Amino acid sequence: MRNRPQVFRRLLLVPLVGILLALAGLTMINSRYDFFRQPAYTMAPALPMGRTVVVDTADRSRPNRGDIVLLDRGRWPGEPDGGKSLLRVAGLPGDKLSCCDDRAALEVNGTRIGPMAPAATAPFESTVPAGRVFVTGDNSELAKDSRFFVSEQSGTLPLDAVKGRAVGTILPVGDAGALNGASMTYFYLMALITGIGVLTFLVGAAAAWMRRPRQYVESQPQVS
Repeated sequence: MRNRPQVFRRLLLVPLVGILLALAGLTMINSRYDFFRQPAYTMAPALPMGRTVVVDTADRSRPNRGDIVLLDRGRWPGEPDGGKSLLRVAGLPGDKLSCCDDRAALEVNGTRIGPMAPAATAPFESTVPAGRVFVTGDNSELAKDSRFFVSEQSGTLPLDAVKGRAVGTILPVGDAGALNGASMTYFYLMALITGIGVLTFLVGAAAAWMRRPRQYVESQPQVS
């Protein structure tokens, strides 16, 4: 039969394994994903204000039309301290843009998207330059997007201003899920590993505590 100190020392390995698992999961999440809390209704209804968005930074250089991306607004002229915002990619390099027709819609390669609220610009036609993207907000009445900067590079942003692609939301929990059919399998897997690590640590620590060596003090005979 194993004595109590030996069992205790072996049980100490369990919470250590839990810590390593949790750290591995968190490290993998932080190396690939960023998190952004949507501060306004500029992307409603897809992303209402207050959603915590998971942003995949692994493949930021090749966004697709329709992707919601996290952008560095400071790359637009006149907004050196613009911070970051989530907007949707409407035009890719080579796309022909026209805004806005009699229905207040933006046309991309002859396909109407919108409707768009009036922007602080006159109607325009342009082609997205190489290495740049044209972005718009889903709620065009509130979004300050590429339509407001058409005097400079047709309102486009360089691809290196794209910091990542929004793939899902995690808060509020009741509205958590993937966006635009994006895959969150890797994120969920790393989150699961992190959760298993935390649970392993708690169970192992509790078991080790219950099996900790106890000191017994022999009672000394009383001297009369």
